[in-house]
Amino acid sequence: MAALAVYSFLRAEPDARLRSVNRQDYNFAEDASHLFPYRVTVNNSMLDLVRRAGRNVVWAHPSLYRQIGRVFRKHYSDCASTAYDFWVGGFPRSSNTYTAKMLQLCLNQQSLPHHLHCPAPIIFMLKNEKPGIFVIRDPADACISWSQFIGKDLVFCLDYYIDFHRVMAPYAKRLFTAPFALTTSDFGRVIDNFNRRFGSSLRLPEQFEHRIVEMIEANWKNPDGSIREMQVPRPSALRESQRENYLRELNASRRLRKKLARARSLFEVFIAQAPLAQGRSHNES
Repeated sequence: MAALAVYSFLRAEPDARLRSVNRQDYNFAEDASHLFPYRVTVNNSMLDLVRRAGRNVVWAHPSLYRQIGRVFRKHYSDCASTAYDFWVGGFPRSSNTYTAKMLQLCLNQQSLPHHLHCPAPIIFMLKNEKPGIFVIRDPADACISWSQFIGKDLVFCLDYYIDFHRVMAPYAKRLFTAPFALTTSDFGRVIDNFNRRFGSSLRLPEQFEHRIVEMIEANWKNPDGSIREMQVPRPSALRESQRENYLRELNASRRLRKKLARARSLFEVFIAQAPLAQGRSHNES
């Protein structure tokens, strides 16, 4: 059972390279066949409990996460590295890409781990006093966008949002937290406050907005040159057209409303500690 807990936890790590899977079609026994040479029948509700228990135990301990992650060769499992200057992390679809691209323009090739969607490497960096930006977004907006991105349902996305921010909550006061609304509307203010906080001297280059759009879209093109609108991390009319359907689903389900309330209570913990906090936005990232 311990092996199942560890594997299911690691399997749930949000990696953009993983294929989308419909939860009702997910067969854990088949997926884990290379680890367990016998059939295992486990329902999704049990997997949810096991996976979430594993997250709460392992995510809070970088050294433990590193050892388990190295066994399974997971993305950013080697979180005990200090070979970098700055970092960017936070829940998926919270302006991770935009913030990372902006910092890369400011840093001029300096080392920058980014898209850190798991608490363990972020906690390690905090303990080693590495400066970085923790991005955050309203849970409804972030989870809708992530659900569109990976094809998983809102229950999965809200559970991940809750588990991620619950593990990070004890570190809220130590983080340089940048709300989505600010990073996507006034990044100059983010940089100014970042410089004051860490004693750095970063500056935005001229005409950066046009360069950022080109840098982002270049990574999300189909073979025919069209943009992958369901995934590209910038505003999308296609995703926005589907937003109302997701909101109706959230409002119609008592289970989802309860999860969303819990997620928002955690969101407010970080916003309360963020001097940069201002109005919310639901523009896609």
